Amino acid sequence: MSIYQPCFNSAALRCAKTLLIIAGICFLSSCALWDASNASPNESDDAGDIAPIADILQDTVGTDATDDPIEDALDDISDTSDTSDTPGCQGLGLDQTFAVAPGSSNPQYQVRAAFDGTGIWVVYTEAADEESANDNYAHHIFATRISCSGEQRATPIQLNLAPIYLKNPAPTVEIKDGTVYFAWSTKSSQGGQATDIMMRTYNVDGEAMMLAPQKVVFNIDQRIGEWRDVSIVALSATRAVIAATGGNTSGSQIFMQVITQQGESINPAVLANSALDTLQKLPVAAIAASGDIWVGWQQLVVDGATNNPWFTHYRSFASDTLSPLTDVTRVGKQTTSAPMLARSDFSAQNAASEQTYFVLTSRYETGPVVYLGNATHAIGLSMISAGTGMNESPSVAAAEDGGVVAWHFGTEEEGGSFQAEIYTQTFSDNRDMIELNAPRSIATFSSLNRNQRLLGGPSIVHVGGDNYFVVWHENPDSMVSTLRGRFIEF
Repeated sequence: MSIYQPCFNSAALRCAKTLLIIAGICFLSSCALWDASNASPNESDDAGDIAPIADILQDTVGTDATDDPIEDALDDISDTSDTSDTPGCQGLGLDQTFAVAPGSSNPQYQVRAAFDGTGIWVVYTEAADEESANDNYAHHIFATRISCSGEQRATPIQLNLAPIYLKNPAPTVEIKDGTVYFAWSTKSSQGGQATDIMMRTYNVDGEAMMLAPQKVVFNIDQRIGEWRDVSIVALSATRAVIAATGGNTSGSQIFMQVITQQGESINPAVLANSALDTLQKLPVAAIAASGDIWVGWQQLVVDGATNNPWFTHYRSFASDTLSPLTDVTRVGKQTTSAPMLARSDFSAQNAASEQTYFVLTSRYETGPVVYLGNATHAIGLSMISAGTGMNESPSVAAAEDGGVVAWHFGTEEEGGSFQAEIYTQTFSDNRDMIELNAPRSIATFSSLNRNQRLLGGPSIVHVGGDNYFVVWHENPDSMVSTLRGRFIEF
């Protein structure tokens, strides 16, 4: 094989640079031999004007040159590693819907996804049997991984050990530096009311980093009987922040707690909003490229003049101290009196984007409809809708200069049947305004009216380049719900 063959497998610029180096070596070596064979006694001092070959190589390729520069250059050529930009994770092929975790016939729903660099981790709730998709019946939390070649784990991982007697444990997943963090809500008995937050960690190879799930302890002085609605931010391979709703008979608030990868709590918990006269639920959290943490939640606004509506609120925090960086912002769109149906979402951290976007569902509009905003730069809200129908349960992923929103859209047909679709819509952000492109349907299926029995909308993640992965559940019957996934390109 020719020594030039690897050039077609590595970056063109690197190859050109290396070939120039070798050409320079040959040229300088030839010149040196010519001068040596033809030099006169009076010309010998001119040799000092020519830099040694090893010095030229060191100036050109860095400080890794050895005593044998030609060998170094040949080694550089034989390096076939790909230094070009990653083209993106395309999986099974674009625009092909496939079953996710297809081995179970039990209802699967409340799905979330995260990208680890070479594959997608998917976490979801599964009823223990076909008749148990209700409160006070057993549920489990499972996770699986889909590689960029489309391969799935032969058997999903069951994260919980004890049954979960909640219909909506709302599991979540985040990944940082090889550690996969999972968290969910749990209730350990059918008759009790106390609920807790559980967490567990794995590495990206699917090996457990904890022998068993760990209960998250929030270091606070007050007694809290219910912990629900968990969200997680991965700070590093060994640290994460858990955001959850802590409630009792006097109300509920959003708490944040730093934990280790083994589930140990560090430092006191911090309130997202210290106002004591508010009712807060459903936190969502994400970390920006800057390292700041953004936390959003639903908050009841008691004004005495209306029906006391819920609004989405958010603010940012320093990741090292959890001290507030911004004041609380209230988004000027009412959500719903049943906030579980209006949970907002933040875009996950993306090195290609300095922006953190949020989406929410407003049910006081005709529709309802989805709104998209930029938390980093408050430039107003953009309405997202696939038309007259029910636009809800949005998810957003950021990329360079924009991103994509995915949401659940439904229309009621004659006879009471319900037609559902998963829509996506790309957007660009020029800092002054968000420009929306045309919405695009990626899946159509029959569903229960407004998906209210088995809650949870699609989850979208950016997987490199112009590629994204979307996962959702389809439930055409009260006891049938399956997961579907799709790689898409824009």
